[in-house]
Amino acid sequence: MVSEGGTTHDYRTGFESEADALAAAEADDWRYVDENRFEWRLEVTEDLSEIQAQKKDRHTKEVEAESVAYTVCQRYGIETSDYSFGYIAGWSSDKETKELKGSLETIRKSAAEMIEGIDEKLKVLLAEKEAEVECEAEYPPRDEGIPVYRQTASYALEADELDIYHASYDANVACKETIEYAISSHYADNRLAAETAVTSVLEQFSPERVQYVLANTIQQKAHDGRISEKHKAWASGMEVCPENAAFFVVDQANPGLTNLFITEFQRQMDVREQNALTSEESRDPEVVAWERDEITSFTVKVEEVQSPVASEKPLQSAAAKHKLTPEEKQIKEAVMDTLKARIAHANDGMLATYKSSDQSFRTMMQYKVRIEGNQVTQNGEPLFAIHRRFSSRKTQGCYRELLPKLEYIRQEKAQDTRREKPSIREQLKAAARSKPEQSTPAKSKKHEMGLE
Repeated sequence: MVSEGGTTHDYRTGFESEADALAAAEADDWRYVDENRFEWRLEVTEDLSEIQAQKKDRHTKEVEAESVAYTVCQRYGIETSDYSFGYIAGWSSDKETKELKGSLETIRKSAAEMIEGIDEKLKVLLAEKEAEVECEAEYPPRDEGIPVYRQTASYALEADELDIYHASYDANVACKETIEYAISSHYADNRLAAETAVTSVLEQFSPERVQYVLANTIQQKAHDGRISEKHKAWASGMEVCPENAAFFVVDQANPGLTNLFITEFQRQMDVREQNALTSEESRDPEVVAWERDEITSFTVKVEEVQSPVASEKPLQSAAAKHKLTPEEKQIKEAVMDTLKARIAHANDGMLATYKSSDQSFRTMMQYKVRIEGNQVTQNGEPLFAIHRRFSSRKTQGCYRELLPKLEYIRQEKAQDTRREKPSIREQLKAAARSKPEQSTPAKSKKHEMGLE
């Protein structure tokens, strides 16, 4: 209410809205008579608190936001810079206590709401992470630590590797069944979710085993026109052991869907290969070349130091390099294939994927060839010398062995034997050279002496 002199007093307060205040003033006929018979004129004062709150200057809003961010970061141990304190101090220097309390209440309320929301989200994420870790621990890859064995049972028996043979066979059958289930479970509405299907299989089996099973399936179904010629050419270049191959053929799924599955598998393998190539720049180039099977030969440089003491005449020039016979070439190829498999196993253990072929094993058995240390023998006699070499840099804490070189030594040994035992003719020539020359006596002139 307001007097004629302009004095203002509160007549009634506590209205919930301006409409309630207007109704009360209307009921009192917009006037009030006090105990002194003085008449006051009623007025409804507009509530400007919300408008004033909306009129916060930009600087105040920035400080409140900065303070909320600082509070939340401190709650979760996130490091922040110290400039916030000076920023707040400069802003609060000319503020009243009421304004500061209002801003602090805003900061406290906003920070509490944000922290509460973040805590709830963190609980959900941590629960999902723990469930994922438990699932991974409970269901590890089904072929973890089992290499893809590409040899026959007879070879495994000879090499004492029957355990690996049976484990690999069981893993192949399980992989085949998993592929069939993935195709059937991800096919709906005449559409195959190929990417999800392939990913679900690769989560349980290694890419090498999936590739082996798919290649075997294509080779067994080469007559089926629903499999593309591109995939048939891809599978024809892979070595698959024919023994028991019919037991891990993907035959419970439609060949057309299997073809789509193979297409997506090849795409994902190409992506992995490209990602691997980008990381090869920081690796030892010799190791990369070994893994790609690009090392075919190497050169050994030997420098000879001659004695300053005069020696005998040098021996005859070395004979021409021995040309390997077809039989020796076949033996050398078999030995190199076997050595490569052994080196792969020595470098990678059970994770090695390279295996020597059955043909190499049969060749070595046929010609009675054995690898003994750093020599290759045939019928107990040295045939090749093995020159081993290793990478110049460590990989996973060790120096990986690289592809060796074979040197033919059978002929050189025969030459050394001949040099140790010279022929009779050479002995006679040597004796003639060492025999001292006999000096002939000087002829004297005869002088006839006559007596007179």
